[in-house]
Amino acid sequence: MDWLTRRPIAHRGLHGRWIDGARRPENTRAAFLAAIRHGYGIELDLVLSGDGVAMVFHDEALSRLTGRPGLAADHDAATLGTFAVLGTAETIPTLAQVVRLVDGRAPLVIEIKGCGALTPVLAEATARALHKYQGPHCIKSFDPAAPAWFRTHAPAVPRGLVAMRASDWDEGEIGAERARLLEQLADLDRVGASFVSYDINALPNRAVAQARASGRAVITWTVRNARQRARAAAFADNIVFENWLP
Repeated sequence: MDWLTRRPIAHRGLHGRWIDGARRPENTRAAFLAAIRHGYGIELDLVLSGDGVAMVFHDEALSRLTGRPGLAADHDAATLGTFAVLGTAETIPTLAQVVRLVDGRAPLVIEIKGCGALTPVLAEATARALHKYQGPHCIKSFDPAAPAWFRTHAPAVPRGLVAMRASDWDEGEIGAERARLLEQLADLDRVGASFVSYDINALPNRAVAQARASGRAVITWTVRNARQRARAAAFADNIVFENWLP
């Protein structure tokens, strides 16, 4: 998996208008094409549509990015694909559409958003979209159920855990015990994780150091300036960055 650490990874694609004034919303085709042009890897997020399709979108709710009420899961993939993102011409793509667009030109780091009992369903939808895809790619999740599904059903796909300090979760977002186990990376062996994706603000820490010593790659998020990159260089193998060009 040398490709995972070879070049910085653009968080939700190379989005925003700070580079050249062009408006590129997060997790859109335009943001991914910009990352390819600049030679970066691509990180993206997945949620599940109402008809069981892996959609490239960060939030459960539609409001922040589309101005619409309700949840992504309230709509089928075809309908979601008509929704404009942040008032631009960009619409919500499926993962299958994105892999065809990227076509191996940049590594894909795919975050499967946890969705409770439906996390394995989203994992399976992700695997369907990635079937026969030859470009470099991996999956990761805060929810161990996603990499655990891949270990059983699609073991050739590299997989990792996403984690941060237990105290940084919003109250009630996940249980205290689940947050503690994530912080400690307790499920790495169980899910067969080959890498870790950890919050830059929680580095250094013992769990990450142990994971790295075991031979697992460590990528850290979200790096937004040179000071954070210097910290990342000391305690991780690559960065997921945003609003700044490393």
